[in-house]
Amino acid sequence: MIRKYSSIGSILFLILACCFWFFSGNLFSMNGFWGGNILLGLFGLSLILAIIGKGILRVLSLVGLLGIAIVVFLFAIGLNGG
Repeated sequence: MIRKYSSIGSILFLILACCFWFFSGNLFSMNGFWGGNILLGLFGLSLILAIIGKGILRVLSLVGLLGIAIVVFLFAIGLNGG
């Protein structure tokens, strides 16, 4: 039962982190050091809960985290001119 709820929590933290990532610059001007720390914390909690969890929500959360990691990596390559 705990594993089911941790997978639900994982997808909720992933959604919360994505919403914070997209809207924090406009709402709170938290796109600096503290905004990055909050994002890393939210994505980290989502990853930990996804590892603990089970079911389709675990798979969706892990795929979402992998997709976000790929997007961030591509942005980092693009901004570096690589």
